[in-house]
Amino acid sequence: MNTKYTMILFISLLIGSCTNKEKTDYSITNNKKGTQIKVNYKNGIETFINADTIIKNVTYIPLENTNPPIGEIGKILFCNEKIIIMDKDGKSIWIFNRDGKLYSHISKLGKGPKEYRSMENVSITCPDTVNVVDAADRSIAKYNFNGEFVGKKKITKGWPATYAKMGNYRYVHLQSHLNTNQKKRYYLYIMNGKEYIKGFFPYTGNYRFGRQHILSVNNKLYAYKSYDNNIYRLENDQISIAFSFDFGEKSFPRKKIYNAESHEEYDKILSSTTYVGNINRFYKTKKTITFDYDIRKDGDNRYKALIFIYKIYSGKSYNYERVARSKKYIEAPTYPDACDGKYFYSLINPWRFSKDKYKMKKLSKRFGQEYSMESNPILMKYQYK
Repeated sequence: MNTKYTMILFISLLIGSCTNKEKTDYSITNNKKGTQIKVNYKNGIETFINADTIIKNVTYIPLENTNPPIGEIGKILFCNEKIIIMDKDGKSIWIFNRDGKLYSHISKLGKGPKEYRSMENVSITCPDTVNVVDAADRSIAKYNFNGEFVGKKKITKGWPATYAKMGNYRYVHLQSHLNTNQKKRYYLYIMNGKEYIKGFFPYTGNYRFGRQHILSVNNKLYAYKSYDNNIYRLENDQISIAFSFDFGEKSFPRKKIYNAESHEEYDKILSSTTYVGNINRFYKTKKTITFDYDIRKDGDNRYKALIFIYKIYSGKSYNYERVARSKKYIEAPTYPDACDGKYFYSLINPWRFSKDKYKMKKLSKRFGQEYSMESNPILMKYQYK
């Protein structure tokens, strides 16, 4: 065979083998620490702060009463002037207009091809797609805001916990893997189409952690996980550290915890001394960051939650345990339950006032609908000063 054609054939085969091979790059793209922020937890212990001193621009959105009423709320999301609510009890999604009027109800629990068997989590792909994370079926069931079935995406590596899509890329957190004997297992995978192209945050021990989150804010994706003081930015097939929070020398020992081989070893690590950190309920606007975090004292299995608020431009921060009630508002928000990129939202549940008939009548008169223990919640919308 002619040497020239032999060489062309060899190069063609080489290129073909490379394109069919799964790409692997399991390191954080930018190992810089991002924006570093100090959290002085000692200032927050047993600190009660007045709502008037920290919040502004308060308005209320009463959600229209429904039959059945909304159950336990797992998540509140926003997209294109719609409020999307994950109902953990009803395994369904309620969609409201921004004025609180009901738009649609997606309830497709079942074993059919256009249904979901479980509802582990919910995410939104704007302009109008609801993604139901179905861990039991190892798939993502997709519906438009009118409740019409759009399609399903199978997750072949394991049981999904959270899911997001931005552009051509999909991001999947796994709660456990299908192949437990696989040498390289990761908490987060990035997909392009049907192909798994990268994995991040490798398993280092046999004890797994369920708190893995992906947050969409102003067309940007962020991720965070248990006992990790970093907030990560997801962009295309890359991950970088966006924010790094310093809780001091009492910070939870992340590496030891992630290397734990059993629940007993995990408990032993945490019972050795007092630890601080473990970010939860992270929300962000262009101006403000909020989250709550834990303090676990030596030998005490109970956690105390503190709230941290950080003003991005001024560097000003609030650190507290509770918000004191204010006569100015129906209820004082201790922490936000949701964020739309500009405003924060807290839930006001009418059942909390079930023994106060005067307050129930006051709510009914103010919002023009009858309130009882079965009524849907009111969203309190606000910004931080």
